[in-house]
Amino acid sequence: MTAMSTGAYTALMSSKRKRDEANGFIMNGNGHAPMETDTNDNKKSRIEYVETVPSKVVHIRNMPDDATEHEIALLGIPFGLLENMVLSKKANQALLEMQCLESAIMMVTYYREYQVTLRGRTLVMQYSKHQHLELHSENSSIGSAIQNANCIVQQDLSGANSGIPTTVLRVVVDNIMGQQINHTILHKIFYRYGKILRIVTYLKNNQYHGLVEFGNHIHAFVAMLHLNGQNIYTGCCSLRVQFSKNRVLWRFVRKVIDVEIIRTIH
Repeated sequence: MTAMSTGAYTALMSSKRKRDEANGFIMNGNGHAPMETDTNDNKKSRIEYVETVPSKVVHIRNMPDDATEHEIALLGIPFGLLENMVLSKKANQALLEMQCLESAIMMVTYYREYQVTLRGRTLVMQYSKHQHLELHSENSSIGSAIQNANCIVQQDLSGANSGIPTTVLRVVVDNIMGQQINHTILHKIFYRYGKILRIVTYLKNNQYHGLVEFGNHIHAFVAMLHLNGQNIYTGCCSLRVQFSKNRVLWRFVRKVIDVEIIRTIH
């Protein structure tokens, strides 16, 4: 993923990787405990949304006290360019302004269906009553977060701007240390971010690889941003996730020669 060498991606990921065990990736110290892979449907029914007219400004509630500007920016990257941001740590809220209304609509629609957690807190996203953010003073942290985020957006990693978006993610699992990794575990990890069409797993040079095909390139983008660099188990099974060159998974399956394991989930 050569485009990621710009440094913008690294800046955002370094903040994201500090999430604690409540977000399912850093374990409680009791050995190689598996990450939490199931969603809690009961949480969805308890979340209350205040309906308002669509706005370019997305209101994010229930943020953790130590949420950062980079983590907020990360939420908006798959949907388009960012314009501005306000973070109120005392109120556990943030406002994120997208550059166009369509991006904000896609963002709110997605996160209502596929809720995201940040350090154990389920974020609530809705349209703000504000149609535009008027900031009277500059904030270097906000400016840096937006600049880095927009740099990633402009790289068009999913190929959406070319008209042929990629929905397949390439997954490499490093440092397995004897842990069980299979297509079922990958499915439990990735399905929280969108509808999965197929999963192919295989061994190459004694290393575990997987290809995960989503039904939508945005779903794949969100999954990549949130999962790349995370560990499935404490201290091992690190995920390397990027967009695959194979835009259609079945074409890859027909070309593969050294596949030892193939699994598909429809």
